[in-house]
Amino acid sequence: MNVLKDILDNVSDSVIIIDPSGKILLYNQQALRLHQAVSEKQLKSGESFVEIVREERRKTVIEVLKSVKRQKKTIKIFAEFKGPSGDNIFLEVSYVPVLGSKKELRYINVISQDMTSRKSLEKKVKQVTADVNNVLDQAHAFIFSVDTQGYVVDWNNHCAQLTGYSKS
Repeated sequence: MNVLKDILDNVSDSVIIIDPSGKILLYNQQALRLHQAVSEKQLKSGESFVEIVREERRKTVIEVLKSVKRQKKTIKIFAEFKGPSGDNIFLEVSYVPVLGSKKELRYINVISQDMTSRKSLEKKVKQVTADVNNVLDQAHAFIFSVDTQGYVVDWNNHCAQLTGYSKS
């Protein structure tokens, strides 16, 4: 199992392997780091996975695990947490069933990706887009756009003032 642990520790995503009853069998260093950032409880082998997740997330985790066991299909969820310093941490968590030769559930791999930097970038892009749209909308110039068929699809406030027609 040491070889498997070494391999898992070199994976950039958080990986926790649990048995069908929900007991933690194995996890990598990334899982330990990420878990410490989002939970007060300690991550360790032999513990119930449900018991180490935050209280407010338990019901969701229980339902997801039931669905994975029943459907034997991967389920992906997104979660937001407050980190130790009060910052938001965004995770994409995939619950991946591992089936045996007779299609029986052998393990569930809980794979988490830290999406915080991506969410931060998305937020900045939305803000910049809103700022640009606001500047264009408030500009003291006649700014409008048309589609490929020549229909007006957007125009700014100055167009509305000059023509007397609102955007709608």
